[in-house]
Amino acid sequence: MREVAWVYRPVVVTRNGRDLRIENRRAFTGLADLRAGWELLVDGEVADRGVLAVPEIAGHASAMIPLPEAALDPDPDRDAHLTVRWETIHDSWFAPAGHVMAWDQVELARAGNPARRPPGGSPADHLVSPTLNLWRAPTDNDGFKLMPELSERLGVGGRALHRWKQAGLHNRPADELVAHRVQVERDDRGTTYRHTVEVPEELADPPRIGVRFELPSRFRGLRWYGRGPHENYPDRNRSATIGVWHGPPDDLPYLVPQEFGLRTGCRWFEIIDPDGGEAVRIDALQPSTMSFSATHHRASDLFEASTQSEVRRRDGLVVCLDAAHRGLGTASCGPGVLPEHRIASGRHEFAYRVSVTPV
Repeated sequence: MREVAWVYRPVVVTRNGRDLRIENRRAFTGLADLRAGWELLVDGEVADRGVLAVPEIAGHASAMIPLPEAALDPDPDRDAHLTVRWETIHDSWFAPAGHVMAWDQVELARAGNPARRPPGGSPADHLVSPTLNLWRAPTDNDGFKLMPELSERLGVGGRALHRWKQAGLHNRPADELVAHRVQVERDDRGTTYRHTVEVPEELADPPRIGVRFELPSRFRGLRWYGRGPHENYPDRNRSATIGVWHGPPDDLPYLVPQEFGLRTGCRWFEIIDPDGGEAVRIDALQPSTMSFSATHHRASDLFEASTQSEVRRRDGLVVCLDAAHRGLGTASCGPGVLPEHRIASGRHEFAYRVSVTPV
């Protein structure tokens, strides 16, 4: 619903050079009932904030205003974003004062790769043993696992699940399905893994390309620099803004157990042991951002269950790191995943660094 709220937002903010373009999507009223608060984020952390001076803008009209002075000429060696949120000024019949009606985030600068050396980092080989991962617990849009005949015989809904099961993605080790090479390098910053995966044509459009590992139960907090705070996927992430977020692992939010909890566009993420004062940190190296999830369920736990009460909840965390993740689409009731959000066959290369850091 957050994505729907963003799509239906009454105000749109885009960047035009050193200006912001404010578009009023309302039909009959201006924006005088809303306050436009802004935040400048540098490497995901709030560096400054204020309120935009917005002129009167009639319905279906737009205006240009200058960027806040603090957002001009950002450091090109650091990520910089400007987030604008439109909040109601007064209580109304549908929402209290301070309710966020619209939000947008514009990019000001993007560093090549700000995966800087974590303080006190050390290798995490004793905790992390990544294995290749191509499988996700299918979503309702991938196919109806509880009613497979709808897609397999009648052509209703998504067909991806049927293809994946035929290929054995759900019950065969990933290394048996694709050519996979991994190079491991260790230094005082941690352990770097460089993977090369060759996806054959017959396996084109798999659920994901990445790795999976599990951590003991003492790791129970998450902190990441990427899109958040809520779950988001490659074709459903515009409502999630880039920043440094933290929180506990997600609980299964869907009645039918399926894939959940992904965060896209992450430069780095940490899984925290609050009692031990340390975290397992993963820095994306190639590509410069990746997706991750950390839940108490393996994909098989979700796939094999029909209801939430049947899902096995593991004590530790199951962590997935993805260089590529298939979009969600809407095939259960409409179009499937768009071509730009599918995973092509051929060579895929990705690299990341794993370390243990103090918190």
